[in-house]
Amino acid sequence: MLRENARVLSLLRFFFDMLCVGLSFVFAWYIKFVWDIFPKEPHLPFEEYAVLLYTGLVCFALLQYFSAMYESRRLGGISREIFGCFKNSAIVLAIMLVMLFFLKKSDYSRVFTLIFVVFMFIFTAIQRVLVKGALRALRRLGYNVKHLVVVGDGPKTQDFINSVKVHRDMGYEIFEVLESYDGLEKLLKDNPVDEVIISLEDAKSQYIPRIINICEYCGVKASIIPSYIQYAPSRPKTDSIDDIILINTRYIPLDNMFYSFIKRLFDFLLSLMGIIILSPVLLAIAIMVKLSSKGGILFCQERVGFNGEAFTIYKFRTMKSETDNKGWTVKGDVRVTKIGKFLRKSNLDELPQLFNVLKGDMSLIGPRPEQVHFVEKFRDEIPKYMLKHRVRPGMTGWAQVNGLRGDTSIEERIKKDLYYIENWSPVLDFKILFKTFFGGNKNAY
Repeated sequence: MLRENARVLSLLRFFFDMLCVGLSFVFAWYIKFVWDIFPKEPHLPFEEYAVLLYTGLVCFALLQYFSAMYESRRLGGISREIFGCFKNSAIVLAIMLVMLFFLKKSDYSRVFTLIFVVFMFIFTAIQRVLVKGALRALRRLGYNVKHLVVVGDGPKTQDFINSVKVHRDMGYEIFEVLESYDGLEKLLKDNPVDEVIISLEDAKSQYIPRIINICEYCGVKASIIPSYIQYAPSRPKTDSIDDIILINTRYIPLDNMFYSFIKRLFDFLLSLMGIIILSPVLLAIAIMVKLSSKGGILFCQERVGFNGEAFTIYKFRTMKSETDNKGWTVKGDVRVTKIGKFLRKSNLDELPQLFNVLKGDMSLIGPRPEQVHFVEKFRDEIPKYMLKHRVRPGMTGWAQVNGLRGDTSIEERIKKDLYYIENWSPVLDFKILFKTFFGGNKNAY
């Protein structure tokens, strides 16, 4: 029954996606050519533009399919749904623009094409979020529930059972827990079990092949909680050499070339726009810093960045002397100038780092870079510290918007940094930007 529900749900996802693409096309048509938003100009008839609609429908459907966006993923987060729609919409836009360029279709409005794809992303993302929310609400009420049998008796087994009880909106229910495979075959034959979870310690791992054979004989899906689970990331990525499977111990989305390109393009465009728009503010702050005390306008310091490479970071000088900036500032720090206190509290002292972002030394969002001597100190004291250098450092980050800046726990900062690195998405970046501007500025002295 659940397999049939999954097929129906996949078809509904496909139908709603195609409906959203069609609505996006109509909205784009009215916005560009009917409503008085853009200047009126001669344009091709609706029927001529339909080629873009067909292209959008076919390409988006194929991309969603090959991105596994029509598969049933109870454990997938909403951010995955949003990012999948964003990525595939961006690819559709690129396909359309390339197609219009090579076919020399200069009569087709590029602005219309952009509006069409933007609404494609917005509508499909909203639809996915609503469907996901509705399914979780139904599962909390006891509908569309998967019945599990758990085989195991170790601490990981109890952890799994507790997690299933906590996350009822995922739609899992423990039917029975067995300490061994004795009685498993009869249980599966006599009851509507959807999946068997194998959670055996190393000492009992020799029974796993027998359990899998029983599950396959009864036509029931089997999943394994590996004994080395503490070393595996939350979203394991695998490689293979011949028939030998390798599980990477750390999943980093930005290792993907496409994701890295999207983030770098986002950084470049926003930093360039920021420098142009904020140039009067930058000039005013520079004058205030110069007049407030003796010394230069900018504070330049060597920091450790992407792949452990050193770079020079730029900040507005906030201390009475450029040689004062050793260690972190604390509340009431006498080294900080009056204008410096305001700049630090408002984050305005960080604005020159827009040039670091433009150059590619930094990103708008990422783990904050540390001084070289601190990196040498912390790499020996804090486990996993050097993993933060697997991505570009940022002007702000997940740790900072959670109040972990200045004289706060380095261990907690690293936990937040690793969460960001392993769970990166454009949605998370926008969330951090929003909290940076509107979430207050804790522990900034």
